[in-house]
Amino acid sequence: MVKFSKTLHVAASRSRCFELLRDWSRASSWDPAIVESTKVPGQPTDAFGVGTKWNIQFQPSPDSKPMSVDYTTTTYDAGEAGTKSILGFTGNATFVRSIDTLEMTDAPGANGVPGTDVSYTADVRLRYLLAPFSFTLQGKMDDMAEPAMEGLQKFCDKNLV
Repeated sequence: MVKFSKTLHVAASRSRCFELLRDWSRASSWDPAIVESTKVPGQPTDAFGVGTKWNIQFQPSPDSKPMSVDYTTTTYDAGEAGTKSILGFTGNATFVRSIDTLEMTDAPGANGVPGTDVSYTADVRLRYLLAPFSFTLQGKMDDMAEPAMEGLQKFCDKNLV
């Protein structure tokens, strides 16, 4: 298993962050390793929640061939006042599985301006007989995670502030 976790601060309310980030088809807007992200056809375009299916075309490096990863929304909890909001997505490709979790907690600024801490965690592992070699993904994960988190910060700042 390879795990990455980082927390970002966004100057917007938790509910606004949740509304923006629940749409996994926007992932290609902030993660440079994602070539294309779409909701699987046949689902209502305005429907979200547990069971929603997404297709992500993922390219870990410029010289690699894109890989198709089928994601499903597994956790969809907008949270009540004073709690946290959680979005969970599980992605499966031929030999890789990823569990992506976004937790949003209220973090207002000192001047009372709404704010949210967005904690993003990715747990990636190889599947089947390759599972014991998942540790080999750590270097690649580290290389891809920082640009993705920088992109997520800019995406949230642009769309929420």
